[in-house]
Amino acid sequence: ALGYELIISGKLAESELQLQRALALNSNSVRAHNLLGELYGCMGRLDSALAGYERATALDPLEFSNLQNFARALCFARRFDEALAMIERAAALRAEVFIPIRGEQARILMALGRKGEAAQAARFVRQNPEIWPRWQLDSAAVRVLRQAGYEQEASDYAAELFSRLRSD
Repeated sequence: ALGYELIISGKLAESELQLQRALALNSNSVRAHNLLGELYGCMGRLDSALAGYERATALDPLEFSNLQNFARALCFARRFDEALAMIERAAALRAEVFIPIRGEQARILMALGRKGEAAQAARFVRQNPEIWPRWQLDSAAVRVLRQAGYEQEASDYAAELFSRLRSD
């Protein structure tokens, strides 16, 4: 927990030291490897971040948050096929919490040139307005529809979103 607190406080070098100490005590700590992945991502050390996520996944292949973090890092590395496999693995493990990363799935499919599947994932988001959290999910879905060539559908969706906002 201390390593994470230090990361969000911007004390990255101190966080790295604490996480390395934690791993010296328990080299099989999934949480410490996952946090190192997050830390190295913040530091711009993508290869090290991927190594942290990869180690955490090897130790616990069923840890949902690690799979999600690993998928994001794989996207930054432009390893979209692997990212999609990681997202689909996470979905198979925890379907009830898969919804918030459905937008990521749509973006990955778009990056792979699979426009029809990307649009389908984006439409799923649009057709299920009761699913929360919404903002990143909706913005990803609108963007994917636009990139896939469904400009009018994307504009209609964006208009729906703005009409839901309260005017205070």
